[in-house]
Amino acid sequence: QEPWGPAAEAWLAGQPHAAVDTARLDRATAEALLAAQPDLAALQRGVLVHGDNHAGLQLLRPRFAGQVQCAYVDPPYNTASDGFAYADDLPRGAWLCFMADRLRAARALLRPDAAFFAQIDGHEKERLKLLLDQHLHYVGEIVWRIGWISGFKSRAKKFIRNHDTIYHYGNAGRPRFYKHYIPYPDDYVRRDGKRPTGKGYPLEDTWNCSPLDRLDSIQIMSFTKEKVGNGQLTQKNENLLLRILESSSVPDDWVLDYFLGSGTTAAVAHKSGRRWLGVEAGHVPFEAALARLKRVIAGDRYGISSACGWEGGGAFQVLHLESFEDARSRGVRGLEVDAWERSPYDLPASLAWLSGVTLSRQLAGPGGVLQLGADPQGRPWASLWGRGTPAQARALAEAGLAQPGGELLLAGVAPGALGSAGAGWTQRSAGEALAALLSAPGA
Repeated sequence: QEPWGPAAEAWLAGQPHAAVDTARLDRATAEALLAAQPDLAALQRGVLVHGDNHAGLQLLRPRFAGQVQCAYVDPPYNTASDGFAYADDLPRGAWLCFMADRLRAARALLRPDAAFFAQIDGHEKERLKLLLDQHLHYVGEIVWRIGWISGFKSRAKKFIRNHDTIYHYGNAGRPRFYKHYIPYPDDYVRRDGKRPTGKGYPLEDTWNCSPLDRLDSIQIMSFTKEKVGNGQLTQKNENLLLRILESSSVPDDWVLDYFLGSGTTAAVAHKSGRRWLGVEAGHVPFEAALARLKRVIAGDRYGISSACGWEGGGAFQVLHLESFEDARSRGVRGLEVDAWERSPYDLPASLAWLSGVTLSRQLAGPGGVLQLGADPQGRPWASLWGRGTPAQARALAEAGLAQPGGELLLAGVAPGALGSAGAGWTQRSAGEALAALLSAPGA
């Protein structure tokens, strides 16, 4: 606000949910902004990962194992189409291996009563179902009408494919399910001329075909009524995803989509009060998803916003995974855990994130970085990277005396070498803690 003064204050007053990307701020400003949030943990509603989805799922596992209530995926259909981040013309055996690796990694994140939805066309439909049957509990399938027949399709000498299939599975038995009804229109009467008395018309497994199931915006391509905000049509619309999420989850549940695309699943989860995990490898769809989710925070009016009463708010984390090829091209051979300042990665932040820690304070200086916070069980947690400064030593000592028995992770200084500054803390090596997280089964 300093360069603008009252003008900035007036603008901010009219933007209660202005989206701020901390990646575009210097580190000190970003840390000050985050520290000013009264309850940052409650504000954060999602995690957006840019990178290969198998690696992304493995990264999410230490922190989110067994927490996801609903997963939805719309994978490459293996039809040799252009524009996918993953190969879309694989031999069928290779495509199944590709899908199986990611399904196994995703299952580690699911709750026992979680629901899993997978959308596919007719090209690999039977093979995908066989794969899902091996790992999950079959519940049923939904037929989604995807458009109207016109143009060259109307002249084709065969029956025209006009739907996708959405398979519905449970993780370990029958998943949670919330039955929904479509309200009867005001002028609707039964065949006997009487008004219906029930809750409404129950949802069937064929969507957009019942006269009472008019999700017009579910039509795709030129028939869709929904755009992502930059003029580009979105193949998966928000009404479709809302129907799926409401049938299998409640607000504050975690939702997963590891073929995120333009971000529809994350946008719907955010607007409907769910928390979300999204992974996308492609640069173009990732940038589209990132921009879209910023607009969601700012209170966009697209899709389900009006129906949900969405006005904006919340926050999400963005993680970028470097590919093996990129790391190799730069000559990176390993991580120097103790010499954290020479590492190409932000190891202190990575360790805190992998440990599921909610940070309350971070002090950076020429001697290292001190982090203070609480682990997922609410116990005191700290990490010191480097030998520290007097200010960091005082902060560490005060926190240890205020809540003794917390865990202190050290990099660059041996446990026990802190003297009185380490009193009240259970000390161990940060390198050992990081290695344990990364060597856990499936990590």
